[in-house]
Amino acid sequence: MKNVEWNQAIEKPISLLEAIMDDQTASKGLRREIEQIAYSLKDSSRSLDLKCSIAIAKLEVFSEDPNVPPRSRAAIWQIIGDLSTLS
Repeated sequence: MKNVEWNQAIEKPISLLEAIMDDQTASKGLRREIEQIAYSLKDSSRSLDLKCSIAIAKLEVFSEDPNVPPRSRAAIWQIIGDLSTLS
């Protein structure tokens, strides 16, 4: 995947992560972890496959957490789906 294509493809998951970070109903711990995931996805020193795999693994933990607000959980599922197509 070319760099320009990758930037366009990763834009949607990152914007969804940023929406979760702005969601005040989500816990501080979740927002902090989501911020770190978004930061790692923007990191150009790692391969796309590695970044997506790490992000998916971390997000899957939150998708099963009953304390995560339903709106955030739905966004997390969407992000996992989007990242799965990239890796």
